[in-house]
Amino acid sequence: MLGRVARGIAGFRAASATWTDTLLGPFRTFGWAAFSQFGRQALQLASLIVLARLLAPQDFGVMSLATVVTGFVSLFRDMGTGAVLIHRQAAGAPLVRTVSTLNVLLSVAGGLLTAVSAPVIARFFASPILEPVLQVLAVSLAVAGLGVAPQAVMEREGRFDRLARIELGGVATGVVTGIAMAYHGWGIWSLVGQTVVATFMTTVLLTTASGARPTLRPDSTLLRGIAGYSLNLAGFNVFNYFVRNADNVIIGKLLGPQELGYYALAYQIAIGPVRSIGGVVSRVLFPSLARLQHDRRALRREYLRAVGLMVSVCLPLMALLVALAHVGTLALLGESWMPMVPILVVLGLIGFVQSASVTIGALYMATGRTDVLMRWGLVTGTLAILAFWIGAQWGALGVAVAYAVFMVGITYHCFSIPFRLVGMRVGDVLRISARPAVGSFVTALIAWLIARRMEGPAGTMGALISGALGGSLFYLAWYVTGRLSILPKIPASKESGIEG
Repeated sequence: MLGRVARGIAGFRAASATWTDTLLGPFRTFGWAAFSQFGRQALQLASLIVLARLLAPQDFGVMSLATVVTGFVSLFRDMGTGAVLIHRQAAGAPLVRTVSTLNVLLSVAGGLLTAVSAPVIARFFASPILEPVLQVLAVSLAVAGLGVAPQAVMEREGRFDRLARIELGGVATGVVTGIAMAYHGWGIWSLVGQTVVATFMTTVLLTTASGARPTLRPDSTLLRGIAGYSLNLAGFNVFNYFVRNADNVIIGKLLGPQELGYYALAYQIAIGPVRSIGGVVSRVLFPSLARLQHDRRALRREYLRAVGLMVSVCLPLMALLVALAHVGTLALLGESWMPMVPILVVLGLIGFVQSASVTIGALYMATGRTDVLMRWGLVTGTLAILAFWIGAQWGALGVAVAYAVFMVGITYHCFSIPFRLVGMRVGDVLRISARPAVGSFVTALIAWLIARRMEGPAGTMGALISGALGGSLFYLAWYVTGRLSILPKIPASKESGIEG
């Protein structure tokens, strides 16, 4: 009798372990990286909500223009070398030190160039305040190169727990600084202070935690050996940056800071989470795929698991965003931001489409085909810039709609081209995305109906909370029942101690 009970308990534990792995297994792989990204995203979102109450839309517009410039300069402190340290699993200390020295030199040069060119950039955008803003941000650009190699080494070694603490600490310090400065009336400088403090803190922590240090005697032979991979990747990143910021530049130049403020904040709220979550999944996925680059079957399985994670998280998030855009903007940001709502809805739909595609770059990098990535980027980037310019003739909303049309047009080829490199089919992604997509659509409908009914008696904040909670609970139930439906059956037997 006792033996049967013991076997029954053992069978129950095995079944429980199977259920736990099935429900939570995909998330454990990315646990620390996801904790870091979600934590930073939550801090930044909270910061946006608070700062939007304390600052004017024009302040966000000016900072968006400054971010376009500093983000572009930041690309040159890396030049694809961080990805090389991850792709080359056996990269030794001499290569790490040489790359670190190159990153520091490029970063200092970029900071100096930004400071010198700030007056010209400010005149181009007809924004005098942009000049001192860029000159202050140039200081943080000059020191950030110290953190590139340490971060790449920690990612290659899978030390995402330490990275999570570092990144969260840096962002939290910046957020506290920005909010305190805004509360005391610093205006645009609160956004600048938030960025500078976060960059300094993160860089200091990275260089302290990692053994990667620059060297006074870099090896030019090692740099020549990685030039093909890194320069192709850097070329794609530079052009892709132009494309991803062309909408901000076009709106800022043709439509002015206020329209850019609406568009930029809508972009941060809608596309920002998908890009951020995709970025953290990719940074964990890329080292994993690099280790599997010679085992295509395992590589395909790992990549599709990552896609499954992305769509399970991002599709319902975007669905709730679209459904609650109106009541959420009114409740959290106030009446002055209501012109942003239609832009937010369109960009949310774009985020829905991008949820499965943002990790594509990891396939190109893991297989060493950064040359194909660069050529694809040149073609699609040119078309995207043309679409933004055409859309701007109808305002910031026109740019968002043009962006959506462009994304729908290229999505199939975004998958089909890299999939041919590893023997996958676009249908694999469709199969994985089908159930989360249906569940997300129903989630959006439920959230919208609840919010609409509750707005009168509970106010905008009550409607927002009720709609978001109701939709989230439905999707959670949908997800759990879907995972349970694929659990292996536990056969009834006398030996297991579990009755039919």
